[in-house]
Amino acid sequence: MELGYDYQLSSWIDYNSSLFTMLAVQRWVIFIILSFIILIASFGIIANVTAAIIDRKKEIGILAATGASKALIKLYFLFRTAALSISAIALGIVLGLGMAYVLTKQTVLALKGEVYFIEQFSVRINPASLGLIFLVATAISLLVTVFSLRKISRLTVIGILRNN
Repeated sequence: MELGYDYQLSSWIDYNSSLFTMLAVQRWVIFIILSFIILIASFGIIANVTAAIIDRKKEIGILAATGASKALIKLYFLFRTAALSISAIALGIVLGLGMAYVLTKQTVLALKGEVYFIEQFSVRINPASLGLIFLVATAISLLVTVFSLRKISRLTVIGILRNN
């Protein structure tokens, strides 16, 4: 169909290209912010594991003196931290899903449809994304734990028992 030179055809994507560009930039900014939050949390895990090693130095010395290998002691701390990390990650995901549900059902922050083109918030949960988030967060916490367990390798039975 010919419209002639007096008419121009544009889609809503053309009119809102700046909005889509802003949304893409916003996703990257949120990714960077969440990466810094994970980095800060990993420092907390390192501090927690290191403090646990220092607090249990005597027990580690007794275990080493009775024949427990350093690998077995590291495995104990790894399982202990893994159990705490997995519990915290699962609780965070459950709380996030709960907040998403509350956000979709709430009426306090009602949107004006004529201004925002939507009248309520909608959330779509992707199970694959949740699984990926769980796996990546668990991998980061275990990696940081293994990094902080190097302190056990430097401990000697004589040094532990003499200092305490």
